[in-house]
Amino acid sequence: MSEGQSPTIVRTSEDMLLQTLQGLAFGVQVRHIATTPLSCCSVSDSVEAVLAADEWKLYSQIPVREGDCTCGVLERSALRDVDGLVRQAMKPLDDSMLVAAGAPLTDFLQIAAGSTYRLVVDGGKVNGIITRSDLQKLPVRIVIFTFVTNLELLMADVIRSFAPAPAEWRQYLSEDRRERVKSKFDQLSRSDFYVDELTCTDFCDKRTILKGFLNDLSKDFTKDLKQIEKLRNSVFHAGEYAQNQQELAVLVDQYERARRWTNDLQRRLREHTGGVKTPIAAGTTFEATDDDVAQAERPA
Repeated sequence: MSEGQSPTIVRTSEDMLLQTLQGLAFGVQVRHIATTPLSCCSVSDSVEAVLAADEWKLYSQIPVREGDCTCGVLERSALRDVDGLVRQAMKPLDDSMLVAAGAPLTDFLQIAAGSTYRLVVDGGKVNGIITRSDLQKLPVRIVIFTFVTNLELLMADVIRSFAPAPAEWRQYLSEDRRERVKSKFDQLSRSDFYVDELTCTDFCDKRTILKGFLNDLSKDFTKDLKQIEKLRNSVFHAGEYAQNQQELAVLVDQYERARRWTNDLQRRLREHTGGVKTPIAAGTTFEATDDDVAQAERPA
């Protein structure tokens, strides 16, 4: 690739990610993973009866209503005594328990580890709930896979910019990995499908190559990228994750690391090519346009 084309790589890479994230922000929202309609018990119910009811046996958090207003949550894990009424045992509603239905899922994942559940506010009313199990749903997998796939494409852009000739980056791969790349490249070429050799490398190959010629990468680079790849594989192969609070924290951390390394590599690419210094897409947050949380009804 000629030097004159390099700025185009940067501009296109950033623009494509920004446009994709904008599409995800408006098209993939909290409401798309929420469990609805909301099944609630009453403040006047007995705790023992609620916990024993078939309707809620599988639920760890049971929303509570007083009249038409959601006023709290009965949390199984926090109960020390099943005697008495729900009113005395529930956790009263507060802002930390709420999330707007229209909030972008890209932003919600950044705060998901802060609690085991969130009540979803839509149109001024609480009408749904999000728990860890909801993070297994397809929209979450789409968001995570998009971020990690973009990171891999960005890694390839950086390699092409810093080491445009294949011989410059092949040297960092083992003989076995070089043969694997060559075999894939030859197979695609015979099928009359043209790609460059770098496109035939795997995520782990790109990680190894970058570590080879970017001497100032932090010591966490290899470890972080291995964890990000592990997350990508779980999402892509429909594996399970975030099955407990610790795993949820790991998920959010891996997601954040993917965002941070996207920022870092995008900066390096711009500086190396003299690209236009536009805002880094992966660091962009998209605020919800609705004010559902602010409008949430409070118990009388």
